[in-house]
Amino acid sequence: MKKEIRNKLLEAEKRLKEKDLEMDRQTEEIKTGKDLFIIGDVAFLSNRLATIWNRLIDIYWDVKNGRKSKQLIAEFHEIKKEVEEMRSKIRYTDLWKRWKATMNLIKEIESYL
Repeated sequence: MKKEIRNKLLEAEKRLKEKDLEMDRQTEEIKTGKDLFIIGDVAFLSNRLATIWNRLIDIYWDVKNGRKSKQLIAEFHEIKKEVEEMRSKIRYTDLWKRWKATMNLIKEIESYL
């Protein structure tokens, strides 16, 4: 029985060390910006995505109600391009769902163009 408890403790200690090493590795990635983004970048992307979302809602209602100007369509395509370029930056952040919702809104607007 003591041997079983000792083995379980050794396994738990080993898992804990592995988790510590993983956390150290993730911390280092954050510092170097290798796979993850610095918190400021995520905040910037979050704010930019929110601004884009608000403008897309305005465009959606304009287009849905039949107001399609060349300027509005050009602005829409610029926004679409910017959102598509954000994909690689957002993939590893918690903004992924918001980005996906924005792309769905873009597809909805395209159906009215």
